[in-house]
Amino acid sequence: MLRFKKSSRVFALAMVFVFMFSTLAMAAMPNNTIIFGTKAYDVSLLNDATQANQILADFVANGNNFVYKDLAGNLKDANGATVAAATLPAVTYKAANGTTTPYGAGDTNAAALSVSSVSAINLTTLKVEFSGAVDAATAANFTVSKGTLTGIQLATDKKIGLIVINRSELFRYSQCDCDRR
Repeated sequence: MLRFKKSSRVFALAMVFVFMFSTLAMAAMPNNTIIFGTKAYDVSLLNDATQANQILADFVANGNNFVYKDLAGNLKDANGATVAAATLPAVTYKAANGTTTPYGAGDTNAAALSVSSVSAINLTTLKVEFSGAVDAATAANFTVSKGTLTGIQLATDKKIGLIVINRSELFRYSQCDCDRR
């Protein structure tokens, strides 16, 4: 409990210093946002006891470090130093109304993922390239017009997936009685 109280005091003091400093405007995430690693919150959520506990837990989990995007759009660290937007990771932002929105690295809008291209590697394997990294890929996420998906493997960058299709279903030949003349 003592550690929790100390962290609360450090967090409150750091927030006071952050609100006192400002310098440069940024982009996508709303102003008046506090960022802990990959999580970001509207500062007004600190007034909600349920949310404040989660925010404090994220603060502690992030080593008592944070970045604050002030009302003018300036990014500051816990010491009041300017933070370059390019150093921010992709984050999930929680708004005052409780909705969450993903933002890309560098304080940019996170674009919706899409399939960039599909090509055949061989008769049973398709290479699918995505517009960005995907968290996971399962057969339930894909449909093919012929055959059954039997496996999906993501590359280490998570932007390319290999889809394997059941070979036996691909080759259904009709027998033909051909009259040779």
